[in-house]
Amino acid sequence: LSPIFQKWLAPETADLSASLYLRDASFVSEIKEKFKEVFYLTLAAQIATLPLIVHHFERMALVALPVNLAVLLFIPLTMLFGFLAVGLGLISVFLGKVVASFVFILLSYEMAVINFFAKIPLASVAVPYFSILGVIIAYLGLILAVVKFKCREKRQAS
Repeated sequence: LSPIFQKWLAPETADLSASLYLRDASFVSEIKEKFKEVFYLTLAAQIATLPLIVHHFERMALVALPVNLAVLLFIPLTMLFGFLAVGLGLISVFLGKVVASFVFILLSYEMAVINFFAKIPLASVAVPYFSILGVIIAYLGLILAVVKFKCREKRQAS
């Protein structure tokens, strides 16, 4: 889905990976392009998982995209420091606690962002009943949209 969103939302920079390596980009331009790439991947993941989330939790978070974008870059660091804290904690409790303090800082930031957005009115809305049939129909529609896009892309390329 990510390449589709790239072409729909920014057709002039649809191939972000190629554009990063074919030109001599400044640091700011490179960061901007990476953020766009993360945005498209996050949007694709949100849309791909939305039917299942709504079905299981009976809620749809309207602020999910900005929340995910705000915390996404910190998740790998949180996992890395968490792993290091456990590993070092096996060797030295003191070293484990020192590294765990970084995990605490990162998790505090992530929770602050989540709590901030959760307090926004209509941050999420109830979807009382979204059946498994609705999930199947949603995914069939998504598959149909992707196939249609790919067919149109092939026709334009020929």
